[in-house]
Amino acid sequence: MLSSAWHGGPAVELFSAAGSKGSAVPHKASPQIKKVFDKSSKGYVLELEGGREVKVSFPASDKDSLGLLQRYLVLQVLVPAGRGFSVELCVTDRTKTRRRINLSSNNKDLTVTPLHVRVPLDLVRRGVWVNLCIDVVNLFMESFRPVTGVGEFWCVDWLVVSASCKIRRIFTLLKCLRDCEAEQEEYGGLEQEEDVDDVPRSLDFPSGVEAINQVIQMQKIKWWLSAAAREGGAFLSPK
Repeated sequence: MLSSAWHGGPAVELFSAAGSKGSAVPHKASPQIKKVFDKSSKGYVLELEGGREVKVSFPASDKDSLGLLQRYLVLQVLVPAGRGFSVELCVTDRTKTRRRINLSSNNKDLTVTPLHVRVPLDLVRRGVWVNLCIDVVNLFMESFRPVTGVGEFWCVDWLVVSASCKIRRIFTLLKCLRDCEAEQEEYGGLEQEEDVDDVPRSLDFPSGVEAINQVIQMQKIKWWLSAAAREGGAFLSPK
């Protein structure tokens, strides 16, 4: 798949809803998924409406591997208020062991086994376009190293996105995005590393489109769970 792509550059594109080709790799989509023109993003998007069974998978067969080597996976998504949303990754480490990272608004607790981690995803902003920047290496190491003493991350093999959401683009980045929530008290005041960057111009939203950057890392997830516990177990609902 993309293992032969140049991963030393700033980004590697996996999917774009624009144009006739649409995807750098073959993908499989549920029949309910539509490609529609979205006024808010000034372009075409994939529209995923329904339950968890409505999903798009990259690549089309889980026997193949995307071979994504860059640390940060970015999904340009809009998640409707009050709706579920899930992202699942299959990641291989340097021992060639495959492990799954399931991020979902249906997960209410952080649960880790030697081969699988379930991560709550209620903190994703709703009703606005988001450059959702998933720090795959951070989630992988913070989840599995304490349980298994596992070695280093190698690559992302496959990706599944489940309803409900709109998807504009999916790509990986060499550097982390500037997090709009960094150092905000309502998000724990977590500091961000200095080596951050903006979305490359060729992959960014058109001028005039309102969009934010949101970085997903384990320390933010744990802060979110702690904040929810202080609120009596009720998960906070981002605007």
